[in-house]
Amino acid sequence: MEAKKKGLSDFEIGLTFGIFELMIFLASPIAGKLMPRFGPKNLFTIGLTSTGTIAILFGFIDLIPTRREFFIASLIIRILEGIGEAAFVTSSFTINANCFPGMLSTILGILQTCGGIGFSLGPFLGGILYDIGGFRLPFYSLGVAMFLMAFLSRWLIPEDQGEALGLKS
Repeated sequence: MEAKKKGLSDFEIGLTFGIFELMIFLASPIAGKLMPRFGPKNLFTIGLTSTGTIAILFGFIDLIPTRREFFIASLIIRILEGIGEAAFVTSSFTINANCFPGMLSTILGILQTCGGIGFSLGPFLGGILYDIGGFRLPFYSLGVAMFLMAFLSRWLIPEDQGEALGLKS
């Protein structure tokens, strides 16, 4: 809705949505390459924190006055969001594989199920938050939830979960 108010075309809106998935595709192998250097737990926390920050920033995008600046800011935010997403999703698979050896198929099934539930409920809950607090509330809520998850992960994810693979934690 905000993009249409600013005069973006359907193509520009589609590009803004699609660039996020493209960046996940491009950044995931890089995240995998960085994992031995930073450790899966740290990469997970960095990814969650950066994605949470970007989500909150996206909540301010309606303040950008011009169509061109709005479009460019949308693309930049979605690119950065995709990079952060790639970091925490890629590292989450490593963390789960290390924390639950011998149960990988079950754990991956649970992760995929939870992802599907999130993709199903996310727009519904976002719509409710939008109705309650306007454009910004869904983004602020997501950002705060991601910060909370990053904070909790520092204590809930074992420190030594990556040592078996020579990964720094």
